[in-house]
Amino acid sequence: MRFIYILILLVLATLNLSSIFAQNIDTRSAYMKADMVIYDANSDSITASGNVYITVDEYIVEAENINYNLGEDVLLAYDNIKITDPNGKTIHGSKVYFQDKLKTGIIKEFIARLDKNTILTGRRAVRLNQNNYILEHTAFTPCEVNCSKEPIWQIQSRNTELDFNKETITYRNTFFVVYGVPVMYFPYFSHPTPHAKAQSGFLTPKVKNDDFIIPLYLRIKPNMDLTISPRMSRQYNIFETEFRHKLINGDYNISGSYANIKKTDQNSNNSKLAKKNRFHIFTMGNFIYDNINYGFNINRTSDKAYLTNYYKIYDTYLNSKIYANIVNNRNYSSIESFIFQDLRSDQLKDKVSYKTPYVIPYIRTHHVFSLNDDESLLFNIRNNTAIYQVPRQLHLTRISLNLELMSNIITDNGHMFSNVLSNRGDFYYLEDNKFTNNKHKDLYKNIPEISTKWRYPLIKSIDSQTSVKLEPIAMLIVGKQFQKKFNRFNIIDSDRYELSENNIFCSNKFSGIDFHEYGTRFNYGINTTLMREGLYTDVFLGQAISQNKITQEDSSEYVGNISVNMDQNLSLYYHFRKDRKFEPIKNELGATSSTTNFRGNLSFAELHNISKYFVTDKSQFNHSKLSQLNFNFNYQFIKNLWAGGGAIIDISKSAHVLVKTIEVTYLFDCVSISGSITDNFMHDELRGIKKLKSSMTFSVGLKVINM
Repeated sequence: MRFIYILILLVLATLNLSSIFAQNIDTRSAYMKADMVIYDANSDSITASGNVYITVDEYIVEAENINYNLGEDVLLAYDNIKITDPNGKTIHGSKVYFQDKLKTGIIKEFIARLDKNTILTGRRAVRLNQNNYILEHTAFTPCEVNCSKEPIWQIQSRNTELDFNKETITYRNTFFVVYGVPVMYFPYFSHPTPHAKAQSGFLTPKVKNDDFIIPLYLRIKPNMDLTISPRMSRQYNIFETEFRHKLINGDYNISGSYANIKKTDQNSNNSKLAKKNRFHIFTMGNFIYDNINYGFNINRTSDKAYLTNYYKIYDTYLNSKIYANIVNNRNYSSIESFIFQDLRSDQLKDKVSYKTPYVIPYIRTHHVFSLNDDESLLFNIRNNTAIYQVPRQLHLTRISLNLELMSNIITDNGHMFSNVLSNRGDFYYLEDNKFTNNKHKDLYKNIPEISTKWRYPLIKSIDSQTSVKLEPIAMLIVGKQFQKKFNRFNIIDSDRYELSENNIFCSNKFSGIDFHEYGTRFNYGINTTLMREGLYTDVFLGQAISQNKITQEDSSEYVGNISVNMDQNLSLYYHFRKDRKFEPIKNELGATSSTTNFRGNLSFAELHNISKYFVTDKSQFNHSKLSQLNFNFNYQFIKNLWAGGGAIIDISKSAHVLVKTIEVTYLFDCVSISGSITDNFMHDELRGIKKLKSSMTFSVGLKVINM
């Protein structure tokens, strides 16, 4: 009984001391507990020891011993000190002197754990307020730390400022230390704290060829930023910029570069290589207003050699456009304007007597009207209008209107029919200085057509894990016969198309308006799918038969596709296109594999009779066959090390390496190091495009700073 009485007295005494503590620090949220608590009324102080736990305004102080002078609002704590702020950030120390309700003070042997494995230490820290600290003789590292070895890297500084409001750490008189060895000195350095919002600062530096690139990221506003990346070399300086701005109704970005070439290629007299002031600008914007989507995409450069040699861009043309479109269910309207920059060689331009065109405007509309309640009978109106101009050479206004009556029928036993009755009218207003002596021509043609498409999908479940789909498809088109006068309409578009399983059941496989398929055509094929747990196989075989084709003598072509996906780790595919004699036109096959420690792909492509089936301009291609092998892979040799390579090999006649690359990537908890060596043997003396031998790229990423 006596023991219980003493225990009650001790509990009441502890509660009373906590009440005294809370009252004297004048806060609504204050609490203290410890193994032993003593209140000295003479000095108006509290001394506590053993698992001391104090909370003040959501601040928590844990220590082995504390002395709190209530009158002077001074707290002294020592041994195993841990301070936790309202945001969950923790600070450790060996001795603490606090004032102003724990908001200001001095911490000896300061340790702040900012994130997992991210630590900031200091011999002494002055807490200016709840979010600002000044530290002396500090070390910062996001790397794993243990007693047996130094961290991979750390930043050591004489003076450091930690600002949780701005989410930054600022150093003065700083050394960058790798495995305990100082390797670089900075009089001033700053970086964001872990999980900080995007801030201005330097990004991952790169060494590329003879370039040294240090990107500087500037956070102008939360929705606006700018990246400046100087590329410094002995032979040239390139200043790259990228500006991004996100708005309420969309966003836009502007990227570009300006190069001042200091030293030209002494072994070449090509003016492209001797050009000193070179540039490129790529800008893109996309916006939405109500149901209107509009924007722009502008691309210009000084010359192709600049884009290819320094940015690995091999485009033959640069396309710039502004656009606006409206999509409403099945209906859409689109208006665009295009300007092109021709990057072909000067000899080819002269050979085809061709100047860079522009199209202002290019209008497309498509409207669908349902003629019955179940929408099985539809009326479609398509319009395609373009004004196409080549300066001082050609002016063309082209209007194409296509009217379609479509009937979709599904029978009770699953047969699906789509019947279309259509008529397309094309009107051309042409002013061609070369052929019409500055006089205009009015051209018109109409293309009536009727087509029917049949499908019969059959699905069979073999067992609970396996199912098979078998779908035969056939399409018959009866249209207008080709007439020689239609050749007058072949002005803009290419007379080549790519036949595949994706467009074999289209009534017109040409991508433009100038060309169209004529006469009677019959297309058929069969699509088979096997689905099983861990296995997906798709096979398509088809044939397109034409009675009246305008660009090829062949009356039929075959296409096929076989693809296999196994456990999402291995994918295989084979595509082919063959002529009526089953001679190859195009073959493609490849494999892609992805596992825990391996990623790779292998592909082979082969083109036959290139001038007939693939060349889209008036130039002559010297080879009738091209074969190319492409592969790349990455393998994880050890836990943190990936290595791999790749190559593009021309095997048309004998093996000839076009591009080869070797790359290595080291990934650790706080650092990433990547490097690659590339040889690019593709070149074009006419445009100043040079070979690249042993082109090296090297970059380092540091956790928290730029990783």
